Amino acid sequence: CAAAIGFLQMKRWGHQWMIITCWMGVLIWCLYVFNMTLYADVRYEGVVFPVIGWWLYDIFYITPFLAIPYLHTVNREIFSD
Repeated sequence: CAAAIGFLQMKRWGHQWMIITCWMGVLIWCLYVFNMTLYADVRYEGVVFPVIGWWLYDIFYITPFLAIPYLHTVNREIFSD
């Protein structure tokens, strides 16, 4: 939350922490996917649409990844210290 506020105020530390936070989100999501696919045959045995339902639930966690390419292409010089 503080990174987003700093980013909106055009602070350099806000930009740096937004990049770190987004990449931490990627790492956490990868670990989550690994955890959910481990023993998936047992876990999703009684579910009618396991993959579609999982992606509908998971889409809210994937969308912040769209910010990563943007954050790496922004000119860092426009942010103040």
